[in-house]
Amino acid sequence: MQCAPQDDCVEVAASASGPILYRESDHPGGVAQATGHAWTAFLRAVKSSAYE
Repeated sequence: MQCAPQDDCVEVAASASGPILYRESDHPGGVAQATGHAWTAFLRAVKSSAYE
């Protein structure tokens, strides 16, 4: 899936035994990581519109 130029997109990679890796698609050099628990909490917050 690709983002339109004006969209904000996040690319995510996960493995069964390691952290969740994520980066902003228009700044691919900056990779951050989160634990599975932290990523789940973040997704719940986004789905509940906490970041609007």
